[in-house]
Amino acid sequence: MIRSVKKLTLALLVLVLICPAAAAQDEPVTLVVTASRILQDIKSAPVSIALITRDEIEAMGAMELSEVLNGVEGVTAADYGPFGSQMKVKLRGSNAEQVLVLIDGKPVNSARQGDVDLSTIPLAMVDRIEIIKGPASALYGADALGGVVNIITKGGREGGQLRLAIGGHDTVSLGFAYRGRSGSLGYALGSDLTMSGGYRPNSDYEGRSFWAQLDWGLSPRDYVTVSLFRHEDEHGVPGSLEYQSPTARQAYDETRVAVDYDRAIGTNSNLSLGLSVVNHVLDYEDDWQDIHHGDDYLLDLQVNSQQGSHLLTFGGALGRGQVDSTQLGEQKRDHWRLFLQDSWQASPALGLTLSSSYDNYSTHGDNLSVRAGLVYHLDGDAQLFASVGSAFRAPSLEDLYWPEMGNPELSPETGWAWEAGLRRSLTDGLALSASIFRRQMTDLIQWREFPDDSWRPVNVSAAILQGLEAALEGKPGENLAWSMAYTYLDGKDKDTKEELPNQVRHRGNLSLTYQMPWGMAASLLAEFVGAQTGGTVPAYQVFDLVLTQQVSEALQVQLKAANLLDKEYQVVAGYPAPPRTVTLGARYAF
Repeated sequence: MIRSVKKLTLALLVLVLICPAAAAQDEPVTLVVTASRILQDIKSAPVSIALITRDEIEAMGAMELSEVLNGVEGVTAADYGPFGSQMKVKLRGSNAEQVLVLIDGKPVNSARQGDVDLSTIPLAMVDRIEIIKGPASALYGADALGGVVNIITKGGREGGQLRLAIGGHDTVSLGFAYRGRSGSLGYALGSDLTMSGGYRPNSDYEGRSFWAQLDWGLSPRDYVTVSLFRHEDEHGVPGSLEYQSPTARQAYDETRVAVDYDRAIGTNSNLSLGLSVVNHVLDYEDDWQDIHHGDDYLLDLQVNSQQGSHLLTFGGALGRGQVDSTQLGEQKRDHWRLFLQDSWQASPALGLTLSSSYDNYSTHGDNLSVRAGLVYHLDGDAQLFASVGSAFRAPSLEDLYWPEMGNPELSPETGWAWEAGLRRSLTDGLALSASIFRRQMTDLIQWREFPDDSWRPVNVSAAILQGLEAALEGKPGENLAWSMAYTYLDGKDKDTKEELPNQVRHRGNLSLTYQMPWGMAASLLAEFVGAQTGGTVPAYQVFDLVLTQQVSEALQVQLKAANLLDKEYQVVAGYPAPPRTVTLGARYAF
């Protein structure tokens, strides 16, 4: 199989090199901020980065983040099923605790569990999503061992939108969003309400979200942004098919506040200072009750300074994560970090980036992370890129302090990874990207059973994950657009050479959209997922059909049939995915 992957990689490289490029004027500049913590053309990014725009989200008819993320090569959203169920993101075979999730550049991984439940983030507030696939601790610190998902809510088009969707299983979702500006004051606010009866016993859901943002130009050089987010939900917890919980209920409440100050310093430098506070409460009730009350604080500073052909980026962060829990009691974790990056445009064709970060945690000590990357422009529409770097994941408070089972002596998970890839815009509207990667991780934290029948987390193993990603998209005419993506993943225990469990070797996606003369767009979305290693979850194929009619300049109506063929399948073992679900929605812009 490895030999086949090498042949495929060589074939893709030959295709890119021999095919003529598209005219440079046909390619608009696409800016991203996550790849190097600076605003840059996506073609200049030294790493694999995926971008999902608001237009793409709406075209999918998506109601949850998992529907959006699963369409990206190398990305898996492990969805446990009904609305409100856990939703975890994985990158290139990593687990959810090894992926750092940001909202507007601010980390939101909880100190208690170490990961993020994406089901608590309403899709309606998202303007775009940027995804780094590969180690990024040299830029962002802990938990970026597998990569970074940056969910960006700032920016976007001015104006308002009303949204209503009605679907199967007694699901109703409605929302409102508005963004505007008056002189130097910009403002945005929105709300979202979703209710569902669920398709399993005890899987009903009701969730409410509200968000607001003010940005104020104090002067031509000074800018202040204040953001507020509130979310609360209450839902049933049906459990797995083997261990069902017909009476379990869960409530979640989160408040997030962020204040950012930006200042231009001279003509070549700028400073950003930010403070964020996140308060969250999870209340689980069945035959017993668990309440976890957590607070996460972060103060961060970043300075960018252009010095000739070098763009220097440096700064630091100071944070605390704490929890008051019926299980953990009162626990806390303090941390601080310093980082430095040099982005050097060595020539018009060659860009080099060197990054480093020193992190210190009160629970385990210090870590030094580094990354080096380069991008070489073969011409205006073709780039080769490569990077190598180290990263780490800090033990969560549950790993350290779970009653009678936590292990305060845990070391952080660490790893090294490299990748190499290419991007090219070809003739006839074709665009190709491909990359190969390899990551080696040590001191992996696993919960293991001991002879006294107890379970405890220990640093026990090392693993190697390697593979290939490729994506191809085209627009052969004004009315037709298509895309396809493929991911191959090979994961093995470094010592025993055995396959890592619960990994998907082969995964593919296909999208086909046709714009009809009377204003209707028909999209067919397909996902092909191979069997998980270990035999826990069989292979499956899922098709979605989306029909979008632009009734007027302001009104759009959309019909979506998710799981069109009513396939019975599971993304996570023991948790059935939704059956065929038909949703009728409308958006009104003003």
